[in-house]
Amino acid sequence: MPLRKSVSTFYLSALIGVACGGSNATTGVGGGGGSAGSAGGTAGATDTAGTTAAGGNGGSTSGSPTTPILGSLNTITTIGSTIDPNNNPAVDPTGSSTNPYGLVIAPITAGLITAGDLVVCNFNNGPNTVQGSPAPNTQGQGTTVVGLHPTASAADAGVANPYHIAQSASLLGCSSLSMFADDSIAATAFSAGLVPLVAPTGSVSSPFAADNLAKPWGSAYVPTANGQPPALYVSTATGSINRITLDSTNSSDAQTAFAQVVTGFCVSGVVQGGTDSLHAPSGLTYDAKKDTLYVVDTSSYSVVALAHVSSIPANGITVNGGDCTAGPPTAVPTFTGPSMSSASVIASPNSPNGGQLFNAPISAALLLNGDLVVGNADQDLTVNDAGTNENLLFEISPTAGIVGSKQLDPGSPGALFGIAAGPDSKGNQLIYFNDDNDNTVKVLSK
Repeated sequence: MPLRKSVSTFYLSALIGVACGGSNATTGVGGGGGSAGSAGGTAGATDTAGTTAAGGNGGSTSGSPTTPILGSLNTITTIGSTIDPNNNPAVDPTGSSTNPYGLVIAPITAGLITAGDLVVCNFNNGPNTVQGSPAPNTQGQGTTVVGLHPTASAADAGVANPYHIAQSASLLGCSSLSMFADDSIAATAFSAGLVPLVAPTGSVSSPFAADNLAKPWGSAYVPTANGQPPALYVSTATGSINRITLDSTNSSDAQTAFAQVVTGFCVSGVVQGGTDSLHAPSGLTYDAKKDTLYVVDTSSYSVVALAHVSSIPANGITVNGGDCTAGPPTAVPTFTGPSMSSASVIASPNSPNGGQLFNAPISAALLLNGDLVVGNADQDLTVNDAGTNENLLFEISPTAGIVGSKQLDPGSPGALFGIAAGPDSKGNQLIYFNDDNDNTVKVLSK
């Protein structure tokens, strides 16, 4: 989505990122989960052409909605900075990277990482001008992955110090992160055109380099469940959702299969092809209880649920987004293909209770009640929106659509990107989010 401060046109045209607002940059993609089907919204009626219509209001009437959580969370605390303390000038001569995008919570303790740590990657390069290098804070030039340990005392004081995990040209333009069960970190390196794997020790490899994943944008890890092996789902800025099946027999991260399962999402933007305007499928979020993958369709300002995603075959769903050359928001999508009944729209600009406030949504996470939280990228806010509608977070029920919203930062628009959610020690909901206005991770709590 858009960059808050413009940089060299040459470098912007050479990339394609997603960002919005933020003091120095913008963008990010979060992980999480959600579901469709019995609890995640049903598909609309099928017309005579065999096209599944999108749910007009976003969210079907099937299933029982849960009690919303977002309205009960009113405290925002800074966890700490996302600036890598150990920048390698040979990799980034402009200094330590900025503009945090990817954000995940570590499941276990391994290598450099402690269970519960927040792991972040940066989309932009550093703040210094260096002859022969990209301009400072250029989108798609970030190369670092850092960790933060959100202890209670650090969270209260906002002084958790970031620690270095990895830095590499293979991570160039990191837009999202997913963590495997062993703490391995899959990154979508948009500008490098790779999905590198960062070991918990910090070493970087590219085991998925042979896959057709040009312009990778969002990702979600799916553990072994429902009789299916683990997998990594990756969205691209060519409008596809892809599944990398992983080895379950030997409990390794080796790839055993690859399939492009969804195609046709619109990729749009005011300046299509520039990192300041990308509208592509992002915010991949998985609900293991229902085997459902949520996709934030930034171009149409919609949220799509893919029920029984582990069973969707190659080329199982084709998205029809209408005229993708139109300015966003493009049309709310409909679906065709052998698995089209698995796809439904659970929120869109047509949704009651705030759908009209969707503005290039991009990041998402799964709440404890099974709802989804989705953050705006503010790609297309008008001047009159400043100070009122920017940096909004929405709670979306798979069955009832939008059930709440909250402004997380009243400052410059486009501050929200990576989002991760989980319980505190007492089982209360926590929502962590990257704030690109000050390059920090913050937490929303009671």
